[in-house]
Amino acid sequence: EGRVLTVVSVNIVLYAVCYQLQRPIEPYLVDRLGAGRPGSDAAANYAWLQSFFNLVQTVGAPVVGRLLDACGARNTFAAVFLRVGAKL
Repeated sequence: EGRVLTVVSVNIVLYAVCYQLQRPIEPYLVDRLGAGRPGSDAAANYAWLQSFFNLVQTVGAPVVGRLLDACGARNTFAAVFLRVGAKL
């Protein structure tokens, strides 16, 4: 039980660190990838990107929670990782 708690804690810290490392780069990426074209507002486009991300997270969290309850953590995580990997 102690090892599981350690693995979960390390996973949460790693996720938080990676998330915080990408945050300062996101406005640059929005501008660089063309959302900041002349005549468009890069700040507004970045706000839309953040709003969309938060909406997807709000809708997806209960779905993944239901899958965790129904299928178990190992099967759900495998399905999520396979789905993300298939999209790449």
